Amino acid sequence: MKQVIIDMQGFKRDSQFIPKEVVVLFNEDEYFRFLIRPPCEFCELTRKQQNNVKWLTENFHDLEWMDGTVTYKSVQSFILANVSKNTIVYVKGLEKSRWVEEFLKDEVCVETIDDNITLKKLKEKFPNVKRCAGHSLTCALENVFLIRNYLKYDCE
Repeated sequence: MKQVIIDMQGFKRDSQFIPKEVVVLFNEDEYFRFLIRPPCEFCELTRKQQNNVKWLTENFHDLEWMDGTVTYKSVQSFILANVSKNTIVYVKGLEKSRWVEEFLKDEVCVETIDDNITLKKLKEKFPNVKRCAGHSLTCALENVFLIRNYLKYDCE
């Protein structure tokens, strides 16, 4: 079976997850990274939402609300066009898994990596994986390679 690993970083608007950075890893080292345009202007967010966005940007992933060059739909279309029925899509975390399952429906098998396997532990085991230059702590590109190594070496 073909394996694809997807990870993303984003924001929350009320209870809705809004992906900002999406990385799709094929064939162990072929990856595509997307920065998604925001669904609205920053000024359209409530004060609480703006504060949440600022906190995530400054303390978690360094992604700005207004960053992005592609649409949400184009990322979904890309993923749909590049997975087939004999593909297993691996995602870390329930919220991210739900985002992927929402548009893939029953087209492929989506497997959620166990939450007992923390990315922090994987970073300790695999300290030298690829990552984006502009991120401080959390990077979707780094995460897909950490997950790949976990799956490849069956680490516990």
